[in-house]
Amino acid sequence: MDWQQPRPVLFVRGHTAYISEPAERRIHAFDIASGKKQATVTLPEETNELTGVTTDH
Repeated sequence: MDWQQPRPVLFVRGHTAYISEPAERRIHAFDIASGKKQATVTLPEETNELTGVTTDH
């Protein structure tokens, strides 16, 4: 598989897991402890990578 092809990706920050759904151009946020979905956003394009940063100092 070409590493730049759209594929599901997992990114975890704190107690939240972010999971991409490239075929639908969505990213879902799940609470790790409860397993419940917290949010879903639709992106303008498919994802092939996922990362994040915090603004905590």
